[in-house]
Amino acid sequence: MIKSKKPRVAGNKIKMIKALLIDDDLKLAKLLENYLSKFTITLTSISDSLQAMDAIKDQKPEVIILDVMMPGINGFDVCRLIRKKHSVPIIMLSARGEPNDKIKGLELGADDYIAKPFEPRELVARITSLIRRVPDKRNLEDSHIVPWPISFPLTLLNKLLPLDYLDSSLELITLDYSLSL
Repeated sequence: MIKSKKPRVAGNKIKMIKALLIDDDLKLAKLLENYLSKFTITLTSISDSLQAMDAIKDQKPEVIILDVMMPGINGFDVCRLIRKKHSVPIIMLSARGEPNDKIKGLELGADDYIAKPFEPRELVARITSLIRRVPDKRNLEDSHIVPWPISFPLTLLNKLLPLDYLDSSLELITLDYSLSL
């Protein structure tokens, strides 16, 4: 048996990672739920891709594990919809493991792509790796990190900038800005 590394700790509390699985394979969902729980990852799963956006809104996951081949809306389209509204990390998990499928998933906004069959411990490593790079939104109020997007008055000014290169002259437009706080 592979044991997990030290769990994320804040003060004296262990931080559970909230993950959402969007996959119509119920057997896989149950297996992953049991396995990931050993690594302080709480997995909620839905099998209907049409419910994905509502589930994200309700569950507020820190990472999404998304299958490609599902009835209703395929995972590529779900990924595109998620990216329009959310910045949560997405790991595509699919039997479609051809390079073109991986490239398509990554170009649509997935942060990682794992082909089935896969090693569950590798999924854990990829989840924790992604989570390390994302600020913990649960502690933003106690932090100096400012959530984005925020709005500030911003002034933009276009200027022409002469450029001489190899006996040619060009005028480039530069963009100057000032930020009022």
